[in-house]
Amino acid sequence: MIIYSEQNVYEAAKDRIRKLFEMNKHIGVCFSGGKDSTVTLFITLEVAKEFGITKVPVIFLDQECEYTYTVDYMRYIMSLPEVEPIWVQVPFKLWNANSGEWFIPWEDGVKWMREKEEIAFKDNIYGVDRFKDMFEGISYHHLGEDYITIGGVRIEESLARRAGLTGKETLPGMTYGKRCKHGVVMYPLYDWSYRDIWYYIFSNRLKYNKAYSYIFSKEPLRSARVSSLIHENSNLNIPLLQEIDPKAYNAMYERIPNIGTTNHLLLDAFEEVKNFPNCFKGWTEYLQYLIDNIVAEDKNKKIFSFNLQRVSEKIADWQEPDKVDVFRAFARGIITEDFEQTKLQNKLLVHQSKYKYGKVKRVVKKDA
Repeated sequence: MIIYSEQNVYEAAKDRIRKLFEMNKHIGVCFSGGKDSTVTLFITLEVAKEFGITKVPVIFLDQECEYTYTVDYMRYIMSLPEVEPIWVQVPFKLWNANSGEWFIPWEDGVKWMREKEEIAFKDNIYGVDRFKDMFEGISYHHLGEDYITIGGVRIEESLARRAGLTGKETLPGMTYGKRCKHGVVMYPLYDWSYRDIWYYIFSNRLKYNKAYSYIFSKEPLRSARVSSLIHENSNLNIPLLQEIDPKAYNAMYERIPNIGTTNHLLLDAFEEVKNFPNCFKGWTEYLQYLIDNIVAEDKNKKIFSFNLQRVSEKIADWQEPDKVDVFRAFARGIITEDFEQTKLQNKLLVHQSKYKYGKVKRVVKKDA
């Protein structure tokens, strides 16, 4: 249920950010170069000015495989006098859904897609090496204990986000965030629509990532997104990349395994599985067949098989449409070798409130 008030989303976001600054914490902005983080940053700068704060730390975790336009835009943002730049270009592990193996951005001893920036932090001094842990490590190192970072996640883009950001309190009176080991990440624009985002950008005549100007000709305004280009949630843009950013595509072709294959086969190979073939008794048998015959490494086969057993047990009493929705997400995870099962976890989160289990425990078996 959406409850409306007399306050518009812009004023609501400013009030939320004001409350964060009033907590007198170390505050920074997580910035990706996309439209949502752009608006988040500039509203944060508005509020910071009210508090007499002249510089706001801005964190960008550079995944190397970025649009050329993202890099250009990031140089502009990091040069703003109100910004304290934290541009991080260090080696860490990032899943490459194109080849089914780890990719190491900025790996030592290889030719990178581009040279590192002069202002960048170039050594991994953060104590972690996995993408999912990097923002926590960076925020803690640069902002300190009990930090607050502000990000641009919106619930309109995902039912899982809606459930995650409206269900429980992160800070007193605030649900729109998540707790980390040493601090919190807050999303004060969580209830904005994409129309609100673009209205703010255009009405304030803000510079934005020029990749959008090309994507607009290929995608509806609602679905136009800019992000790193190799993990399972973003490589759908690779077929567009060769046309809208040939410089980045050519660099990725030399640097990232299987980019060419993905470019030619992506639409067919990554299409969602609608149903299991008639020769199988059910979803579980079919998914196990996919695990046995598609997943390349034995250790990943074990992870998928373990998860399949756990998930099948947990959703055994669920309604059939919800079970099918979960199994489809599982199939997509197998096809893209997303052994961390991001899509699966999102589907479980969306449906879990309907059933007696309450909070569904994370089922992914950690990779030793």
